Amino acid sequence: MMPLGLMKEGEEGVVVEIRDQDSLQEFENHEIPLCSGGCLFCKKERQKFKKVFSLGLRPGIRVLVIKNKPGQPIIIFFENTQLALSRGLAMKIFVKKT
Repeated sequence: MMPLGLMKEGEEGVVVEIRDQDSLQEFENHEIPLCSGGCLFCKKERQKFKKVFSLGLRPGIRVLVIKNKPGQPIIIFFENTQLALSRGLAMKIFVKKT
C-alpha cells in the first residue's frame, strides 16, 4: 500500500483507504476513545473528506495516474472521469498497485 501521490505516470492501483495522517497522529496522542461517529474527531474527519467521496473516490475504485510531475497537481483517471488532485490530498489517498 502506498500514497497515490508517489505513484508514477501510467501506473494503476485500487484505492484502499483515504486518511489524514496529521489527524490520526493527533488522535493517537490524545487517546480520544473510538465511538460510533458522533464525536468531534469523527465529525471533522467526515467533513474533511466529504469532497473526496463526492467526487467518487472511494475504497475499491481503480485509478490510473495520467500525470505526476513535482510541484504540480496529480491528474488521475477513474470511472470515465479525469481529475486533478493537489499533491497534499493525493498523499492521503492510499492505493494498492495493480
